[in-house]
Amino acid sequence: MKDIRPLMPVNPEGLDKIAQELLNETPVNDLVQAGANQLKNPRDYMILETVDSKDNKIGLYVAKNKDFFNKKWYEAHEALAKESYQMLTIRQGIDLIKLLKSKKVYDGLKAKLKDAEIAQLLNEIIEVRPPWRAEWLDGRFIEKNNEWYLLQEHKYDNSKSGKLEDRITAKNSIKVNPIIKNFKFNLNDTDKYGLPTKEGTELNYWYPTNGSVARFGAGSDGASLDCDWDPSDSDSGLGVRRAKLIK
Repeated sequence: MKDIRPLMPVNPEGLDKIAQELLNETPVNDLVQAGANQLKNPRDYMILETVDSKDNKIGLYVAKNKDFFNKKWYEAHEALAKESYQMLTIRQGIDLIKLLKSKKVYDGLKAKLKDAEIAQLLNEIIEVRPPWRAEWLDGRFIEKNNEWYLLQEHKYDNSKSGKLEDRITAKNSIKVNPIIKNFKFNLNDTDKYGLPTKEGTELNYWYPTNGSVARFGAGSDGASLDCDWDPSDSDSGLGVRRAKLIK
């Protein structure tokens, strides 16, 4: 297992605004209420203010807990899609950790979570302890002619035939410049796609390889953002988190 370390810092910018909107009767508040009606158990979800692959501001319902364990990356996408959910992108995953660190977390019914529950949810992602835990993120890397592309917002296309990996297609392919070096970085030193921009001291980053995918992982050695994971891997400690766009 790789040497991984925990991440801790947080920039809660933007969280006060959404918190206030959730406490008042506003259009955003109405949007959240309407979206919550689409969830089977709204209290099992958190409200996350984040961005999509084109850097547009969006709101997501994000499951408090992971599911679909022991599935490969493509299988996790398929399982989510069949229930009308999506996978968090790298940036959205980092924004989720920042949200939990801010302690300004609201569930799908706009009720503020207690600090003890927030700490438990955060620790599941980054706490340094056994057993090993991990979760898939929606990011696949392709190298072509010495240029790197990040594929995001994958969808399951059941109209296609053939192998499962051929039926999981990316909505966006974005040219990126990942640092091709393993190092530690600070959570706030990332670009708009969640990729590290310089060295720091907090979280281990493992650089991508052609065809690799991303995930968070944590265990007795620390916590990490892995961008070099094989999409065909699976493990009983590796799951995925349901997410749904607030419309």
